[in-house]
Amino acid sequence: MPLDLYEDAAEKSKLLQVRMLIERLLQAHDLCADVVLAGRGRVEVFTVLDASWSRVSMLELPGGGFGLRLRSKVADYAGDRNKQRADLEFTTGMVSSFAELKARQGLAWLHASEFIDKQTGAEHTPLKGEPKQ
Repeated sequence: MPLDLYEDAAEKSKLLQVRMLIERLLQAHDLCADVVLAGRGRVEVFTVLDASWSRVSMLELPGGGFGLRLRSKVADYAGDRNKQRADLEFTTGMVSSFAELKARQGLAWLHASEFIDKQTGAEHTPLKGEPKQ
């Protein structure tokens, strides 16, 4: 049963409010995250990579994909190669963990979704992006 326009707007607002709360918590605790929030008929997906130790940033590619940019120059560390190496190790661990967990969980979610769709006869409209906030 689709939501009416008022319900859909309320759901969108709720998801954006929760996103802002999560982003503030991540910033306050110097953490990175890859987050999917689900509401009724909507999802909010975002990635936060701007912890002080993170050396990657997200790049949007033409056609809707994304990439990561790695930046680590010893000059940014006032010559402290040990600090630079530590940040690179933390960054590498994060990227590797995100990749492995998303791949494993993604396949499990895909299989579960296909099973539930088959059992319920559900059909879905394709996901669509909205303009950046």
